[in-house]
Amino acid sequence: MKYVRTTRTVDKETTIVFCRGEMGIAAVEELHQAVDPLVEDTTCHLVLELREVEYVSSSVLQFLIETQNQLKKKGGRTSLVGAGPLVCSVIETARLESLFSFYETLEEL
Repeated sequence: MKYVRTTRTVDKETTIVFCRGEMGIAAVEELHQAVDPLVEDTTCHLVLELREVEYVSSSVLQFLIETQNQLKKKGGRTSLVGAGPLVCSVIETARLESLFSFYETLEEL
């Protein structure tokens, strides 16, 4: 995997997905492979660790919206950790910041 470095289960409801690189349309398939089984299982809180992500495209934003909607149906949520200025700018430009919880570090979470 190029864009999803690894995943770590914190507890039966929380999983962290560590991402990296310039996440464009090619990253979406990897995200689906890593995240879909988690959302279909017991994960209600998905955490995307984005410290190593330089950019996210509109296709990745669409993936995040869809995933957030799926989690919301089960009473869950999506948190974004360590998003850099460019990633935050893309999310803010799309006016999506209210959909996610943002944290600087995993410890803050």
